[in-house]
Amino acid sequence: RNHFKQNGVVKGKQIKVPGRDTAILLFTRTVTDEFRAKSFGLKYPRFQQLYQSLLGKTRHTLNSVDLPFYEIDSSLQRGADFGSRLTDAIQQVADKGFKKVIVVGNDVPELNPELLREAAIGLQRGANVLGKDRHGGCYLIGIHINKDNLHALSQIDWHTHQVFSQLASLLPNLERLSHELKDLNQRADFISLLGAGVLSKALARLFRVLLYSLMFRRFTHHV
Repeated sequence: RNHFKQNGVVKGKQIKVPGRDTAILLFTRTVTDEFRAKSFGLKYPRFQQLYQSLLGKTRHTLNSVDLPFYEIDSSLQRGADFGSRLTDAIQQVADKGFKKVIVVGNDVPELNPELLREAAIGLQRGANVLGKDRHGGCYLIGIHINKDNLHALSQIDWHTHQVFSQLASLLPNLERLSHELKDLNQRADFISLLGAGVLSKALARLFRVLLYSLMFRRFTHHV
């Protein structure tokens, strides 16, 4: 049974990256599972709008580099915990013939094609690659697919502030990406990303609408 959603390549200019044996894995939750995990206090219709916008932005970014990418959401993942689901998804990529994988999620609006290219180049040099987020986690994990690296992923305390430091201590020949990015894990991250001026006009507009909705709900709850 095929557990992949393989995304086609969009027409248009793409950033050239090295590595015909490298694929990108978009490892995500379904909108329902993501809402259960972190709704930000939004009602489901508003959250669904945010989810679709972030997912669309991520897919567009991944389609901007000339590497194949596979999307495996929580409806297709197998395993008892995050680590086992992630390693299983990476193994599925390996079963397609790839030797290296770049893993990303859909909650980092700042992710761009240049960082994906930087990660691919690092992998071609023989390194494992991490992109650190502002919460102590990772917005990108680039590894050579082998037994030792997959075992390292199974040892991590995922969804904690220790993810980056633990991975950095376990993965050999490590390179860190040049930029530390903000991911969306709490309400304050919306304000921080808006203030940084890194969002597209459409996404910035949506963030303002969502923040207004949250503030309005808070106000009405206290009236």
